[in-house]
Amino acid sequence: GLAVVEGGSASADGKAQGDGGSDAAGNRAALAVRGDADKPIDQHKYRRLGPRKGAGVNDDGEALLERLPAGFAEDYFSAPTNAKLGTPSGAAAAAAAAQALLAPDCTEGPEKAMAAPEAPGNLVARSGQGWLRMMQMGFSMLFQGVGSKYRLLEAFADEVLLPWGAAVVRISGFSARLSLVECLHAVVEQLHPDAERVGNSVESLVAAIRAARRSASTPVRPLCLVVHNLEVLPPAHQESLSRLVSSPGVHLVASVDSIWAPLCWNPRCTLDFNFCREEVHTQESYEVEAAGKYPGGLPQWCNPNATRQRAQKASVGVVLRSLTPGHRELVQVMAQHQLENNGRVGLSQSRLLTMASDRLIANNMLKLRSLLNELRDHEVVGQRSGADGSTLFHLPVDDRTLQRLSGGQLPEESDAEESEVEPGAEAQS
Repeated sequence: GLAVVEGGSASADGKAQGDGGSDAAGNRAALAVRGDADKPIDQHKYRRLGPRKGAGVNDDGEALLERLPAGFAEDYFSAPTNAKLGTPSGAAAAAAAAQALLAPDCTEGPEKAMAAPEAPGNLVARSGQGWLRMMQMGFSMLFQGVGSKYRLLEAFADEVLLPWGAAVVRISGFSARLSLVECLHAVVEQLHPDAERVGNSVESLVAAIRAARRSASTPVRPLCLVVHNLEVLPPAHQESLSRLVSSPGVHLVASVDSIWAPLCWNPRCTLDFNFCREEVHTQESYEVEAAGKYPGGLPQWCNPNATRQRAQKASVGVVLRSLTPGHRELVQVMAQHQLENNGRVGLSQSRLLTMASDRLIANNMLKLRSLLNELRDHEVVGQRSGADGSTLFHLPVDDRTLQRLSGGQLPEESDAEESEVEPGAEAQS
């Protein structure tokens, strides 16, 4: 850092000695008497935040925060450089934060300080009756937070809603096989078999259920819809469910995992849902949801061990199917050339034009460039610089795919699955 030393520079000191040294000697004597009082000060060091005058060293964080002015938070966050931290108010806030970090429950690290999530069964036993009271008052329950809420909603249905005497309809919104029409058909057939139905759409079935419950001569059981991942349902179906749960005696318990779920609801839909939101962080895995959404196994893009090469082979086949025969013939010519040269030699533009002209694919450079640009845009053809600085075009695929392309065939997904490499094999090749 830059040190400020009293007594002048070395050249000034030498000049003073040349003139008799009286001034320099006086300065050195003064420095010797004052000792450590005037040690060089590092201008780049910052002062430590100290306790406020008159404040006890054992003040707790609450007392420190009480001394903050009312507008401290706004001033602090609106300050360009957060300069307010150097004021007594800033020192009090910093001291309170430091005491919070050094609290007994935080001394074992953040993983110990973070409370373990409560088991769904225990959470329902503790709060289930309160949620039921909110539903009896006319609210729908919406659960959101980190982690799967499948077991939570199932426990709430089994331990609270069924003992209450409600008819529970469980709807797995995440399931790829879900048919909301079939679910509402079952509700009509089991609870209101005499209801008049006009159609088989979701809207008509909702209207039939509402009409049957309004016209019932005797009290009907409460109807509770337990919907997992409400946001996955089509917006039109969500709107139909909102109209259904706005009917007396029909209740909704739903979960969402997307923070953007309310954006799908118009004001009328939001009013009909009448949600009471409950934030629950179960931190459980989404195994049930994943198995329902992808019954045949997770898609390839979910596999961290999948190679980029496999995805590329599948995309090459899709792209070539959508292009013209001229594109496919040009790719076939390039694949044959690469196989003849062990896949290591690219083609210059002039050489490629000669080969394309022989096959009647492109008879001028303008048409060839047009074909190459489209193939490059779809990452079917790559380019690299040759030893002489020229541009070489090649197909960035493996030998098996080259064999199919050279024979005029397209790579299939089954080929990609068979040729999938083990994790780490791509890095070794």
